[in-house]
Amino acid sequence: MTHYGIRVKDGRVIAGYAHDGARLRVMPGDYGARWISIARGQDPTLRAALRVFGADTRGGDLHVLREEYVDDLDEFPNLSDESKFEILAVRD
Repeated sequence: MTHYGIRVKDGRVIAGYAHDGARLRVMPGDYGARWISIARGQDPTLRAALRVFGADTRGGDLHVLREEYVDDLDEFPNLSDESKFEILAVRD
């Protein structure tokens, strides 16, 4: 499974979901990340999400749904300069 070193750029608002379902802001900074499939709440539909390690300031990871950030995540890891993310490293 491919792991990424990413940077969430300053001044860009990204939100993800915590293990308890809370939607929280991913603060600017450097993180590890990888793609996962998740189901939310009572809906069994699996959705693509970028799991951002250590992004929950309460402790834990946040899941950023691709469908909520299509402009940034559809072509991930091939990102435009306007993206809210920057790729720092790719590890297979």
